[in-house]
Amino acid sequence: MLNVRWCFFFESSLDFLNPKELNMGIGKLKNKIWPLVLVAISVVLIYLAFFRKEGNTSEYVAVKPIVHSSGSQFASSESCMACHEDLYLNTSHTAHFHSSAKATPKTIKGSFEEGFNSIIIDEKYRFTIGIDQGTAYQKAIALPNDEPVLRKSIDMVIGSGQKGQTYGHWQRSDLFQLPLSYYAPTKEWTESPGVPFQPLTGLRKINAKCLECHTTFAKSNSLYGIGNSYEKERILYGIKCQRCHGPAKAHVDHHLKHPEATEPFGIISVASLPQTRRMDLCALCHSGFRTDLQAPFEYIVGEDLSEYSTADYRDNLEQNWDVHGNQVALLEASACFKNSIHMDCMSCHDPHQDQRGKSADFNVKCVACHTKDFSNLHVNNKATISKTSDCISCHMPVQPSKAMSIPLSDSTSIPVQVRTHLIGVYIDQLNSVVED
Repeated sequence: MLNVRWCFFFESSLDFLNPKELNMGIGKLKNKIWPLVLVAISVVLIYLAFFRKEGNTSEYVAVKPIVHSSGSQFASSESCMACHEDLYLNTSHTAHFHSSAKATPKTIKGSFEEGFNSIIIDEKYRFTIGIDQGTAYQKAIALPNDEPVLRKSIDMVIGSGQKGQTYGHWQRSDLFQLPLSYYAPTKEWTESPGVPFQPLTGLRKINAKCLECHTTFAKSNSLYGIGNSYEKERILYGIKCQRCHGPAKAHVDHHLKHPEATEPFGIISVASLPQTRRMDLCALCHSGFRTDLQAPFEYIVGEDLSEYSTADYRDNLEQNWDVHGNQVALLEASACFKNSIHMDCMSCHDPHQDQRGKSADFNVKCVACHTKDFSNLHVNNKATISKTSDCISCHMPVQPSKAMSIPLSDSTSIPVQVRTHLIGVYIDQLNSVVED
């Protein structure tokens, strides 16, 4: 219908051209037509921007060239596979890799099955999660009259699903958090943490500080990265290769053109950085609340993080360090770290491997340093220890977070359980091992 109208518009616009005018030169005729063309294009753009109905279909388009403010350009995430296939495939199984994604029935971990896809919040709203023509959505009705109050498409997944996921919804270029999240330990849908659902106040904005720790890069529409407006086609989902090695287009182009080259070009080697810069890489997202000095996504690995953000004053006090989010401060307070000039997060964590639940991998790291007097460990208690013992269960136990809890469907909440990175002697944990 729209095309017919525009054809009629152009025909009508030519009606006022008399035969003499039609005999004019091509140049003058173009001068008559071009203003009409520009008007038509403007009307189409206005229609698309303001009168397009919001439905349940995702508006994603192909990734366009993404350039960091430094001038370095990002490559596509998959381009690393050409030369580093094994590393890429191994990394693809990690939680970092899946820390965000476009929403599909596969990337959404919560259940769509009837009986498991509906919850009631505050005895006021019934939420249902479903799929319509391949696109997932959340909808809510007000009780007891079943009045519809919300129906939004699920467009973005935030979180790998190891502990949980929350979900984003696009309204044009603005990104908002949806009211329901998924909590993995109980395998149930729950109210999104932080902001209780209130239909009149609208959805919670997802700012760039949030995406900075869940995507490799997201291009903000704001000059200073403030707000929740982004260029959807310029988002690199997940924490992938270029988050730790920097924008890599120049690197990829060089080595595709020079396959014989053995020296890496245009890429950051994390292993070659000094200890403080290696710690900065992880501190960006694992050192608690931070106060921005520059816009999110400005920092590139290898630079001094303190020039871009500083640890929030609330997290400068040891009693405020929480197991969720401030792993760097906890590690740096540990005797293991203080007594080493080389230790960093990657001394124990391999970012290219999924090590979750593999305590033996970490035990090997402990034993590598504690070999000299290994047979004399735990001489003052009855705990049996060997080189296959689970060191971290006693010396880095799982603890409840004081900073994050998940509201459950029965109106209670449960703290998120996270392994502490303050390596030490935990008597309660040790006694439980002895008793077992």
